[in-house]
Amino acid sequence: MAPDHSTKRFSILLVEPYSVVRSTVASVARSLDIVDIQDAPSIDAATPLLRARAFDGFVIALGDDRAGLALVSLIRNGGTSSPSTAAVAITTESVDQESIATLKKLDVRRVLLKPFKVKTILETINAFAQPDRNADPS
Repeated sequence: MAPDHSTKRFSILLVEPYSVVRSTVASVARSLDIVDIQDAPSIDAATPLLRARAFDGFVIALGDDRAGLALVSLIRNGGTSSPSTAAVAITTESVDQESIATLKKLDVRRVLLKPFKVKTILETINAFAQPDRNADPS
């Protein structure tokens, strides 16, 4: 039986500079048909996508220059078409106490430390897409 696409599907924007990681995650997510996924190689490439459509969740590479934080801030401050409460995961090589505090303030739900397995990103995306896990407990 074919999946029912009449209801709105959970949509994810993956911002990842490494083309192998980006294309593998996007390809597997599409083949598993778990979410609608759009990918971008950089924050600059993601910005027009954020104006053009709304996403329910994000996996954003933090980057050496921490540019990913600016993108998360833009989302949280309502500067995109996406809900300011959208699920966000960050990928990074390391975090320090200051970064952890900033990520908490920005309500980043997951931090994936590199190197990670593609499976870990897919599990994160799948968890974000589960309505019972995203429901407001109040």
